[in-house]
Amino acid sequence: MTPAVRLAKKAQIPFDILEYSHDPHCAAYGEEAANTLGLDTAQVFKTLLVATDKTHAPLAVALVPVDHQLNLKTVAKCLGQKKLQMADAELAQKSSGYLVGGISPLAQKNRYPP
Repeated sequence: MTPAVRLAKKAQIPFDILEYSHDPHCAAYGEEAANTLGLDTAQVFKTLLVATDKTHAPLAVALVPVDHQLNLKTVAKCLGQKKLQMADAELAQKSSGYLVGGISPLAQKNRYPP
C-alpha cells in the first residue's frame, strides 16, 4: 500500500485503484495508463516536480493532464520565479518517495508548494 493510499483511507476520501501492466519500452506513463485503462487522457493527470531557486522550497509540484505539456514560464510566474526547469528524475524520486512514472501528488516525503 502506497503512502497516498494510506492517506486517502485515513482521510476517508473515496477512491478506486486502477491497475495495468506497464510496458517498459513506453516512456509516456500517463498516456499509456489512460489508453490501457480506456480512460480519456484529459481526465488522467501527471505529477511533475520542478526545480526552483528557493532554498526553503527547492522543488514545487505541478499537476497537468497527461495530454498536455507543463508551461514552465507560467509555473515560474505563479511561484514568483524568473525561470524554472524540470527537477532531475533522481531528485524527484528521492524527495517524493515515489518512482518516476508513479509520483503521486499525495503523501510525498517532503512538502512543497503546489
